[in-house]
Amino acid sequence: VATLLDTLEERDWSVRLSILKLLSALLADRLSVLQKAVLSSPQGLARLMDVLSDSREIIRNEVLLLFVALTRGDVDVQKIMAFEGAFD
Repeated sequence: VATLLDTLEERDWSVRLSILKLLSALLADRLSVLQKAVLSSPQGLARLMDVLSDSREIIRNEVLLLFVALTRGDVDVQKIMAFEGAFD
């Protein structure tokens, strides 16, 4: 998971979209495991938040859907994302 999050720095839209779709699929299958992996990864949530500034709507929409799934049922993730300004 940490490698996927690090790869989000790649600016190619197809790479970013593929990673976001893969993370969403993992969330659907293993929500709590992926939540813990993102939280334990250095800059994990910050890397996802950086994707919000992407100019392509398809990328922004996909990361927003990922955030909705990622925050489901985990107060710690919700607090961290609120502190980082994800809901602004």
